[in-house]
Amino acid sequence: MHHRSHVLALLVLTALLASCAGNWDPPSLVVPAKVRVLGIRAEPPAITMTAETTMTVLAAGAPDDATLCYAWAYCPYTWTKDGAYGCIDDELLIPLGTDATAQVGIADVFSSLSHAQAVFTKLGLQMPSTSSDTSTDACKSTTTGGNPMASASLPDSYILFQVAQASLFGGTCPDPKTALATACADRDKCLQGFKRLSISAATPSACAPFDAAKDKDCSKADACDTKPVCGCDGRTYDTDCERVAAKVSKRADGACPDQNPPLTGVSVYWPLNDGAVEALGTLQSDTQTYVTDPKYTGLIAWPEDVTPVMHPGDSFEMLPIWPGAAKEYVGKAADPTAPPVYETLLFSWFTTGGSWAKDRSYDEYPENAFTAPGLEVDEKPVTLTLWIVVRDGRNGTSWLRRHVTVTKNVGDPLDQRHPLCRTTPPLPGCPAN
Repeated sequence: MHHRSHVLALLVLTALLASCAGNWDPPSLVVPAKVRVLGIRAEPPAITMTAETTMTVLAAGAPDDATLCYAWAYCPYTWTKDGAYGCIDDELLIPLGTDATAQVGIADVFSSLSHAQAVFTKLGLQMPSTSSDTSTDACKSTTTGGNPMASASLPDSYILFQVAQASLFGGTCPDPKTALATACADRDKCLQGFKRLSISAATPSACAPFDAAKDKDCSKADACDTKPVCGCDGRTYDTDCERVAAKVSKRADGACPDQNPPLTGVSVYWPLNDGAVEALGTLQSDTQTYVTDPKYTGLIAWPEDVTPVMHPGDSFEMLPIWPGAAKEYVGKAADPTAPPVYETLLFSWFTTGGSWAKDRSYDEYPENAFTAPGLEVDEKPVTLTLWIVVRDGRNGTSWLRRHVTVTKNVGDPLDQRHPLCRTTPPLPGCPAN
């Protein structure tokens, strides 16, 4: 009896857990009336000496009639307190505005760091040190000294942000310092977070054509500097000698700043009932995407301004498209016989209705399947929003969105065609009739 009671208790617990699990929405579902931040994009994704970085937030889920308040601030040193990710001290906090986008530049960095030593002294902490940097010119090295902004060991900095419904503040949006001073009390209407940014101290040079007379090959020199350099092709070379050997002009000393991964589009294919793939259009050349799986022979591009028509339960597979060069060079592998290390692209999928086969996918297997939801009793068509957010693991982020309309299948012959072919006129690659 003792053993049977334990088994019964385990079965009951399993059933309860299963029922509870069914009450949780998947991370990919954007629930109405619940604010979600799907991504933060910085362009460029590093603070540079020559231009400001523009911050953009991708927020979703708020009611259509809701006014959103934004708050942005810069801080080089942060900590977590009372569940909020905040600046280590208000004297270091530089407000960046209350618009949906914000700009941060090197002047904000200098303004904040000018108070840093006093802040760390007040807090009884040791201020992080910076080391001298070595810049290279072919095979010659020159030490520039201890200027903090010339250091290769500069810490990452942080952009703090808040997205909230104005109703939480009586309809008037507060200033950034006030908004970020306390954690959001209502997570359905207010969210706080941060975006980490690196600082690129190098000043890019003008990219003139490669001049073999000026940049002499030093690959066989006995003493060749081993610090990385950024080529005008956007690639980081492990040494200046490698850059010269590749016949590429130098953009700057040090590794190239991270760039946001370009997400150039999305293609779909629609499996037929027998499991075959309807042949519609052709896959972009493998110079435009890393995916070369032979099953992708029935793809059709999905333009941003086209809204396909789906029926309840319809599914089609989606494939994000990005240029082959989008995966940036990270460095040599620890094993000298292994190929170089490149970024890994992570795709997150979101929708306001229906379901994805998976919440995330990676560049080696980026595809995902979307299934249209059922309709309410009145069977009125609904329009859904779908998002794909890509991250490169190095602060780079991009996204795109598409819309689909779900409507009842009334038996029209056109209803048996690919959803992207239920448009007038049909898209290129669709059957003529």
